[in-house]
Amino acid sequence: MVRGEYLVDPTIVEKVAWEPHGSSHRLVILPPPSLSLDTREATPFADGSETATTDTSEDNPSPTPGNASDPQQPAGDTPVDPPAPAILTIVTQLVPGQSWLYPDARWTGPTKFVKRFTDVKLLCTGGAAAHPQFVNDYATAIANLNTIMGKVGDPRNERNTVVSRPGNNIRIRHQLFTVCFPCFPIFPQC
Repeated sequence: MVRGEYLVDPTIVEKVAWEPHGSSHRLVILPPPSLSLDTREATPFADGSETATTDTSEDNPSPTPGNASDPQQPAGDTPVDPPAPAILTIVTQLVPGQSWLYPDARWTGPTKFVKRFTDVKLLCTGGAAAHPQFVNDYATAIANLNTIMGKVGDPRNERNTVVSRPGNNIRIRHQLFTVCFPCFPIFPQC
């Protein structure tokens, strides 16, 4: 909740956006809006006075990157940091009978979809938490999550959503193994 990416936050939908990432999309945190010159001119100081206005006449050009009248700023474009991936938070409670969190994921051998044990993923389903602090948050979090998922602009979104009906539960897949570097000789296929 303190980090600010809790799905119950009423402004979370405006704080995130989808950006292309390879052949799919990834959710990123938008940078906070910066104050424009017009906004700064109208912003009052703590003592009640307003900020001084800037003279942008031709005799006194406004300072811009590369303009010699502004020794504080270096010439050229300043690099922009790429947006940070969004890590959203929701509090759920595991739904009995719909969560399979076994240490071996009940893997019995290669199948059409899981060829190796290292490809196994655990599956669980989360629903509304029974804890009094979170019991009223779940419906809002699901509504915000559905709004965010709807913004991806992908026609497959309806099929690939993480929210399943009828109970508005969240299906979560967790990969057991990840490739680490350097790869050890006992796992030559990684």
